[in-house]
Amino acid sequence: MICNIIQTITGIIGLITISLLWWQIKTQLEWNKINLSINKINPLLLKTNGKIISDFGINMKESPLCKKDFKKLTDKKNFVILFRVQEILDMFENFSLLYNMNLLNKNYVYETYGETITHYYKKFKEIIEYLRKEHDNSYYQNFEKCANILSKQR
Repeated sequence: MICNIIQTITGIIGLITISLLWWQIKTQLEWNKINLSINKINPLLLKTNGKIISDFGINMKESPLCKKDFKKLTDKKNFVILFRVQEILDMFENFSLLYNMNLLNKNYVYETYGETITHYYKKFKEIIEYLRKEHDNSYYQNFEKCANILSKQR
């Protein structure tokens, strides 16, 4: 009788221990995702390149690009400015790859970067399509997928 009670108590304690361990691992994984999500978008790159692009005469707040700005960016003699746009797009592509692989905390990303990501995607969507035609159809697919997910949540 006493042995059965001790076995039952031991079993219950074991289940509680396993449950607490599982909860701790799950919580730690979420914190790791939040930690990985922090500082993946470089605000200095956005500011520096945004200023260079703005100084070139392109309105960075307006979305999407107007036809005149699109022509300016795709003019072969303005390749340096297009390169600055591509640096921004590359940063978002790398970030979006982590997001799409479910390595980042989706709530944190939505709250912290959602508006920025959707703005830049809408802003440069025509440039992305242009680069796909010029080089490779797979350019910035992760960025596109991430921006579409985040814009649906808004």
